Amino acid sequence: MSDQIDNIQSDYLRAWTTFFAQKLCDTVCDMTGILLNLNSDTYKEKSFTFDQGMTVYISFYGQVQGGFIIGVQESEALRIIGIEDDSGEYKKYREDISGFFNEVMNIAVAQTLPELESSFENLTQFPAIVAFGDIIFPDVRSGLINIAGDSTLIQCGFSLNLVSAKIVRKLEKVEKSLESTEKLARTDALTKLFNRTFFESVFNVYIEDARKTEQKLGLLLIDIDYFKTVNDTYGHLVGDQVIKLVAQSIKEVLRNSDIAVRYGGDEMLIVLPDTDENCALQIAERIRNVVKVAKVVHAEDGSNLEVKVTISIGCAELLENDDPVSFFERADVNLYKAKESGRDQVCAKN
Repeated sequence: MSDQIDNIQSDYLRAWTTFFAQKLCDTVCDMTGILLNLNSDTYKEKSFTFDQGMTVYISFYGQVQGGFIIGVQESEALRIIGIEDDSGEYKKYREDISGFFNEVMNIAVAQTLPELESSFENLTQFPAIVAFGDIIFPDVRSGLINIAGDSTLIQCGFSLNLVSAKIVRKLEKVEKSLESTEKLARTDALTKLFNRTFFESVFNVYIEDARKTEQKLGLLLIDIDYFKTVNDTYGHLVGDQVIKLVAQSIKEVLRNSDIAVRYGGDEMLIVLPDTDENCALQIAERIRNVVKVAKVVHAEDGSNLEVKVTISIGCAELLENDDPVSFFERADVNLYKAKESGRDQVCAKN
């Protein structure tokens, strides 16, 4: 296999670098609506050097034949994920940046690997590792190309022989980094709840397990009342704090067996194993009451605000003829009824 790598021609390296970069453009556009374009004139075959202030993502492939690399300035990364902050204090946003770009990287790599199968067999993708600044990869045969949009620049690279690279900034405890990355892949960056992708991968498993064990299964669907008004009145940074406040309130009430998910925007859900409708209603009411008394958030100027936060909750219990869609839809219908009935309440009507 090493002979194969050594004999790969430069036009192949350029083609794969370009292919991966295009998949990266498409993925960012799908997730954010931001249009990025390849700048073909920037292509170089060189060793990678990323400077302080850049966030670097590496995803190895093969056993280990090479790697995909992304480098982006943290200030530009914030713009891409929709955070406006000119203070230069970017460290506090690194989890948000990492969560987004790890997902982007892993999707783009997964879409590129089938192309590589034409030259390498049985390729395996390893989840992305993140590092911050001062990274160089000397003596590595690599392609590098820029993708850019309005006020946005991402360096995108593809390496054929990363196994021989010397990473001159210590990436200590790689296994721990991989575990952390895998956690990021299933965790919402803002709330630290599970994300929608993880929920959709396990929801059916919880339903099947409930049926096999003949146990009850509850589902809560939660929506923050008048959240758009909060955003419009106080700004998106305060809106994010309100979402985190609700998520923390949920965590305070949950049992170890429950899973809480940020489903999207200001909507969250909770899967409640071994829980009938009455017990689910009691849990929902406890969450609703905890949220009502948790009001203090910080304004963009650093001052404290007291924002009145309430939630509406739709509750459902798994029925004998339910599939994942019908189960979810009944909770969603009950959430709608709770909001239509005045909000700040729980509704469960099977």
